Amino acid sequence: MGVAALGTLGIDTKPFITGLGITGFTIGFALKDIATNFLSGLMLITQKPFKSGDHIKVAGLEGVVETVDVRYVVLRKSPERIMIPSATVYSNP
Repeated sequence: MGVAALGTLGIDTKPFITGLGITGFTIGFALKDIATNFLSGLMLITQKPFKSGDHIKVAGLEGVVETVDVRYVVLRKSPERIMIPSATVYSNP
């Protein structure tokens, strides 16, 4: 509505609209990985293909599942703790 009012006053709004489009694209691209991990984490939590204490191997990494949350699956491989993004776990067999 504000852009329409500025256009009515004779102000060129094309650069403003272009800037909004570029900003939206940039923010969307930046948040893509976060959104992918979040949705994959939700799918892992709801489908429960494994639980804490299970021994799994994914993407060349293996260990005992410590926790599963919306961002990471945490594996314990003594003495290390391995945090694997949920999207990696969900998309790899």
